[in-house]
Amino acid sequence: MCNKNFSKIIFCLKSEKDEYAKYVNDNSKIFYVEDIEDKILLKDIFEKKYDLIIASKVLTKIEKISSFLDIIKKISYKNTRFIIFNKSFLYLFFKDLFKKKNFNWLNTNELKTYLENFKFVFVRKLKTKIIPFDNFFINYINIFLSFIPFVNLFASEEFTIFRKITENDIKDKGLTICLTVKNEKPIIETLINQIPIIANKQEIIFIEGGSTDGTYEEIQRQIDKNKDKDIKLFKQKTIGQKEAIKTGFDNASHDVITLFEGDGTCDPKDLKYFYNSIAENKADYIQGTRLAYPLDNNQMPLINKVGNIFFAVWFTWILGQRVTDVLSGIKAIDKETYSKIINDWEYFGKDDPFGDFELLFIVTKNCFKISEIPISYYPRPFGETKTRIFFHGFKLLKIMIKSHINFKNFNK
Repeated sequence: MCNKNFSKIIFCLKSEKDEYAKYVNDNSKIFYVEDIEDKILLKDIFEKKYDLIIASKVLTKIEKISSFLDIIKKISYKNTRFIIFNKSFLYLFFKDLFKKKNFNWLNTNELKTYLENFKFVFVRKLKTKIIPFDNFFINYINIFLSFIPFVNLFASEEFTIFRKITENDIKDKGLTICLTVKNEKPIIETLINQIPIIANKQEIIFIEGGSTDGTYEEIQRQIDKNKDKDIKLFKQKTIGQKEAIKTGFDNASHDVITLFEGDGTCDPKDLKYFYNSIAENKADYIQGTRLAYPLDNNQMPLINKVGNIFFAVWFTWILGQRVTDVLSGIKAIDKETYSKIINDWEYFGKDDPFGDFELLFIVTKNCFKISEIPISYYPRPFGETKTRIFFHGFKLLKIMIKSHINFKNFNK
């Protein structure tokens, strides 16, 4: 699970030694919980902080859960993900039906409560392996069954993911605002004037996508006119919103990166809420949701609304984190989080024309927390939308099918 370059430590039982030995490398360690009282061995793991901490079947066997969680707290930092892998309660109960119960059990709500005391917050929970056997055919049946409500209650394995909570001084956090534009010349000056000063250190990056109306030249003119603002201009190398997002994020200088589609449909004043949430470490990746407010057909045609809701429900089902708007015009991500996921950027290749699905999947793959913020949404002030409903809708449907089939790859 997660990026191979992540530093990780696996806490497991000695009986699982062979199962986890293959994961040991320069970035990974194994610690056997039977040695939890050995101060010499503990000193070795306290030498660094880890991106990923995995506890495999540990909490069901360990004698002092609080002592163990205190160790987890000491070896974690802002971007640490703590993954608890357990056999399900039903599996353990029936496995030892006629034996004396010799395992601890904490349900999800209890885990949430206990871990909050050790500065960890819940991200999501995955239930897997409805059919408790391993082969190629059954594995894919299990992938499908694990997403079905009520059926997944009978899963034999559970992964619960938490993230570290840290308190940040947002005064030290700079802000990069990436604006993607193509043929938007009439509103460039308005966009620049409407963007509020949100952070002490703030830059605006325009990513121009091959305009034919003089947008690029207009941005250059505005840069010369607004010398008091830190404005940069990049021309994307290939077409598509996905390439524009990557160009902006790759060239961002500050800790908080926001994406703002410069077509006049979103309100720049909403950017401060995204900045505050990322700067205060409330989430790792945030999407705006336009569907929190009533929308008429001028703002979003009915067919777009239905399609958006359809994909949002499907995403929520697959990712295990609630998503209500999959193609929002405002997004935000922590720069350090982006550096962790960039190696997975081309998972969908050229299939995803917008980059929205790509971001959601690779953020989830790497166990980061997704959140949403309601945003205002207005009719496009001029020109036509670049989204072709049926053409792009078919592409997005293709991505969803591919991701559903291959979702097992996100949880290795």
